[in-house]
Amino acid sequence: MKTLHKWWILFLLGGTTLARGEHPDNSALGYYLAFPRIDLPATFSTNPAWLQLELKEQVAYRCDLITASGRWHLPYEPGRRTNFIPYATGTRTFSENHIFTGTFGYRYQLQTDKLWVHNQAPYNGNPFLFGDSTLGGFQLRGLFWEVGYGNQLGRQWHSGIALFYNVDEEYKTVFPKSQVKHRDLALRIGAGYHGANGNRCGLSLSYFDFQEIMETSQYTLEQDKSPIFIKIRATDNPLLTYGQTSEERLFAIQGFNLGLDGRWQHKRPILTYHLNAERVQAQNVDGGAYPIKQGRWHVQRIYYQAILENRLGRSSGVKVFSAGSLTEQWGQHPEINQKIYTFRTRQITGGASWYWFLGKHWVAIPTLFYTSATYKRTDLYNGNLQYFPQHSLGFQQQFALNVQTRTRVELTAGFKRYTAESELFSERQDWYYQQITVREIEYYESATTTWWGELSLRILSSPQRYGLVGRLRYAIDEPTDKATNTRREHLIFNLSLEH
Repeated sequence: MKTLHKWWILFLLGGTTLARGEHPDNSALGYYLAFPRIDLPATFSTNPAWLQLELKEQVAYRCDLITASGRWHLPYEPGRRTNFIPYATGTRTFSENHIFTGTFGYRYQLQTDKLWVHNQAPYNGNPFLFGDSTLGGFQLRGLFWEVGYGNQLGRQWHSGIALFYNVDEEYKTVFPKSQVKHRDLALRIGAGYHGANGNRCGLSLSYFDFQEIMETSQYTLEQDKSPIFIKIRATDNPLLTYGQTSEERLFAIQGFNLGLDGRWQHKRPILTYHLNAERVQAQNVDGGAYPIKQGRWHVQRIYYQAILENRLGRSSGVKVFSAGSLTEQWGQHPEINQKIYTFRTRQITGGASWYWFLGKHWVAIPTLFYTSATYKRTDLYNGNLQYFPQHSLGFQQQFALNVQTRTRVELTAGFKRYTAESELFSERQDWYYQQITVREIEYYESATTTWWGELSLRILSSPQRYGLVGRLRYAIDEPTDKATNTRREHLIFNLSLEH
């Protein structure tokens, strides 16, 4: 029974990777800022009320390398993006009822072959973008930190609070060398009830305030040195300004997120769930000291994840999971107070994992999953429509090896086949439609196959005071009807030393 219990814990830790990884990052940092998904224990990965139940006292030093490169991407995405993130995390308990956790890190990002826009996340539905007429790169350097506190109130009630702060500067590597500054703040509070058999239910409330300031220096109007600034509003023909020697735009996002989470167990079955509702408002202002409103952007999101686990005897078990999201957005004209743009996405993923113990040390976990999604955006001002129903079917096989409780190795491989249809309406044939819209349509309606492989390793010292954890993941997105050299490659490497 002791060995079986250890394998069951192994399955809980490793088998949920697909359920999380297949669905996109729904956290506010990932969705609105394209901030890389890293191990932040307090702010976004859990209800802070459960810090005392989910974390142990330790210090960890981590380093993440995340890259994406290749020709198969949307027009406003860079040809290559590299993130290098070293950071440290510490957790300390002050009594049986109090726990404190903190994270501090540095982030370096390099983007090359990025077209026009200066925004970090141009494809999250934001209809108001700012850029210039060049194709170039951006370098970003910044610091971030997170603190969290958890408290047990009596025997069964818990509470917690977490704060995240990020500041960075991003510089364009070609003329005009604009500067983009980010200041991001997120606060989350939570409370929950923890009962018998590990059953629990909690509520959390988050507030976040993200600011992105894009500004250019004063330029001398010399020959071939006059920048052309581009202001994009939905799918309309962008506003171009010639001979303007400086420009500034403030993009601010404020929002609230309400979360419900819990765990319920009755004999063998275990159900875990997360449900979140979010409302956001963003505004764009140009002009610095003499602001000129450029439009407002509103977002409403609902997303969830549920996992049902059940053991089938001593040597096998099953896990059924589902995750989904619904996003509705609209943009308002800055002068006439009218909707000019709507954006709606829906995604539902469902699947099942099985596991079998192969002898004393091996476990096999095959997973089958299916995703249905829709992507629709409408330019009410110009009468343009883009609607893409999308479907994907995937399979993943994972093997895990546990050696004397001190070493664990996991090997994973999988693929998914992505297909899409399209419903389009547009009477435009201008230069913007030909250079941008046509490429976006081609990307969204193309059939694509994704392959991935992953190797993870965890080694504990004897006695178990130190731990070395490594993870390497490689994936390829390749359209099935394009040239063989048109694809997108993704690499993730994580390394951490725990004490």
